[in-house]
Amino acid sequence: MDLSGLTEHLAAVTDEASLRLPVGGRTYDVRPPDLAREARCWALWATRKIEDPERLQKAADEVLAGDSLHVLALGRDVVDEMTEDGVPGVLIRELGNVALVAWCLGPAAAQQYVDSLTASAEDGEESGEA
Repeated sequence: MDLSGLTEHLAAVTDEASLRLPVGGRTYDVRPPDLAREARCWALWATRKIEDPERLQKAADEVLAGDSLHVLALGRDVVDEMTEDGVPGVLIRELGNVALVAWCLGPAAAQQYVDSLTASAEDGEESGEA
């Protein structure tokens, strides 16, 4: 069995699945989560269906296990890099939301989420709310 080219193929798949998040003139590459982290992303995504606020918080706390959503979705290394670069926490948290959507629903859904954010901001500016 000849598996030549497999390494290059797998590297290309990983590169294609990575998120490139532009912030303040810099682009951060966020690699897809490993299987354990991906499962936790999915579990966190599933908690959105819990209606009772106390049960929701308990379930989210169990999934996060001391992490935050943005650390889970972006990875500790990327969050640390962004923090060292002075990226504001509010942006890091929002980028974590984008990454969570990407890992759970795919890049097209993440783009729709981003588009909805920019449309909401534009609507707020037009109404004088921004």
